[in-house]
Amino acid sequence: MSGCQRFAEDWRVECKDLPGNHSGIDEDRDWKALALLTDAYGEWSEDGQVIQVLRQGLYDNPQHRKNLTSAIRQTGRALAADRSTKLLPIFVALAFFIGAIGIAIFRTASVAGASASSDTVFVNVEAHGIAFSALYFWIIPAVFLGSIVGVSQTEAAIPRILRRFQVDVERLNLPNKVILPNQCLEDKEKRIFHGGIYSWRSRRCTPSNTYLTYQNVIPYLVMIIGTAASMFVSALVPPDGWDCRHNGEILISIAWLLSALADDLLNHVWPLNEKNQKRVFWITGVKDLLVTIATMGGIIVTLVGVFNRCSCYTLWGKTGLALPEMPDIAETLFYRLNTAYPAITFTSIGMELIVIPLAICIRYSDALRTFVQRDDKKSNAAWLWALMKRYRASRAKFRTLPSRIPFGLSKARRTGTLMVEEGPPGESDEMQPLTHGAGDIATEVGSAAGVSVGDGQSEPIVSSSQSRGADSPSGSRSNVPPG
Repeated sequence: MSGCQRFAEDWRVECKDLPGNHSGIDEDRDWKALALLTDAYGEWSEDGQVIQVLRQGLYDNPQHRKNLTSAIRQTGRALAADRSTKLLPIFVALAFFIGAIGIAIFRTASVAGASASSDTVFVNVEAHGIAFSALYFWIIPAVFLGSIVGVSQTEAAIPRILRRFQVDVERLNLPNKVILPNQCLEDKEKRIFHGGIYSWRSRRCTPSNTYLTYQNVIPYLVMIIGTAASMFVSALVPPDGWDCRHNGEILISIAWLLSALADDLLNHVWPLNEKNQKRVFWITGVKDLLVTIATMGGIIVTLVGVFNRCSCYTLWGKTGLALPEMPDIAETLFYRLNTAYPAITFTSIGMELIVIPLAICIRYSDALRTFVQRDDKKSNAAWLWALMKRYRASRAKFRTLPSRIPFGLSKARRTGTLMVEEGPPGESDEMQPLTHGAGDIATEVGSAAGVSVGDGQSEPIVSSSQSRGADSPSGSRSNVPPG
């Protein structure tokens, strides 16, 4: 997302500075289509060259800029149509995950009753089970955001669309040729190691000048929230304090932390290139497998009773034995089971499900607008943009309030409102799609070019002199999963 945000910000500036460019909705569609096109080539790590080629083509062909822009938009629509999102199944899965935690809390309270224990249920053991489950709350924002961004439907779809784009550009007969690096599209191995597998951290990641950036801080914050909730719940199980279960929880979190740091170390020791890409890939894969086995082993250890020894209920002999059958311990456990435990747990879930995704959506709003496009003038996450619209309106209203800084340090009062989108006044603040109707296509292409749209995918754009008798290329879609 950080990489696509960089593309979107760069192209937004380029589209504003382009001489004789469109304004409003056209300009909005241009930078989103260009960002999506650049990100597609980024799967082969060719995004830098594509940016240079397209920028030069737009500047060096002023008389044919409308035709070239139309080809870019149609390719953007085809890439948007190819991106598949799975919101409903993910929402159902997250609902089951969160619901299971809630059911565990309230079922324990109802079964144990006022005694805080029964023949089969012990509140202290269940509380520790909830605590260990909280370690995996980082999955919530990762899966949620992944479902919104989506993925290409097939392995062959993006290469086919990019090849069509080159054909469209060639048929425009531009005075200054636009030659895209399509030779890379045949290199499947390069795609695997340089961005085709979205979960693989390749060299296409956005470089940062400091570690205190969104893309560096947010992943650790997501993990820390779940770890903190886990340790707080365990600390509030009598006897209160740091016990042996905290050691298990912190070791699991340290394993994830070391795994992330190992990725950074590998990136510095062996920068990804043609010579060592396989070695780095397999080292990373083996490392992730070992960390997964270690963390799952830690969870299994908690189930076989290793934490049920006496030292774990006496803070290593510092306090008396705390068992749920004891009246004072039972009263404390039952009270916290209805107050502190669910409060800590669901506060952590709320931060992972709402606060973290919202912060990412605010920071990477242009990237999300690029990814959630469809080719039918709608968004895959219209509800998300409704929330963003309310947030931005509230922020604009807040910024119009008079400054209250004393001693004359305040600047002049702001009398205008913050525009929701960077564009001319009066434009809609909703996410503008890449698509447009047949009438719009004819308008933007003008009399110099025509558009042929057949199956909803990007078709060649040909000049009026070549439109007759020209066959539209077509490609069969492969069912092989994307790399």
